[in-house]
Amino acid sequence: MIILHEFDRCVITSKSGEELARGEIDAFDGSKARVNIIGDYSLRVAEDVNLFIYNSVKGECVYFADVESIDGNELVLENLKFISSRQKRNSTRAEILLHYKITHKFGADGNIEKLEKPIDITIINISANGMYIKCDEKFEKWHRFPFVFREAGMPMCLTAEVVRCVYSNRGNKYGCRFVDISEKDADNIYRFVLHEQIEQRRRRRIF
Repeated sequence: MIILHEFDRCVITSKSGEELARGEIDAFDGSKARVNIIGDYSLRVAEDVNLFIYNSVKGECVYFADVESIDGNELVLENLKFISSRQKRNSTRAEILLHYKITHKFGADGNIEKLEKPIDITIINISANGMYIKCDEKFEKWHRFPFVFREAGMPMCLTAEVVRCVYSNRGNKYGCRFVDISEKDADNIYRFVLHEQIEQRRRRRIF
């Protein structure tokens, strides 16, 4: 089997919806899936089941499947039949620390102006829809600032708008959304997020 959903979480249920097992996908080729079961399970060979895979690319994927074999905590499912998927691109985010300097702002007339002094920010997490940042500067809700995101291949010019503020003596935190982001830029950030998620899962398994 080839690796397609490597390390993706999954849940196996009966046809009636009763949870039978949880685990991670080891290998998947469209017709068979090998699953590492985590914890207790209640499965029988040749049983018809539903397989829910929580995939970073497609969101939640649902399949019908038959239990081919069970060996300890290794489960093999066969005769996979795709049923549905639900996209979760905008809510898929990477927890990561990225340090940036904000050098410009939007003036009252909407034009971009250079700041007298750059503002240091730390991106705590990011998605195709926005980011959560920390900095000492006090922004008001709806404050907008431009910045160039350089982590996802080609640099992209983005506009962030503050939609949530948490003020603290230890540093202010802001939830920001990306304003008028292009589909291309959103896809590039999404691919970056997926790459970071996979690398983080690899590191957790290694260490």
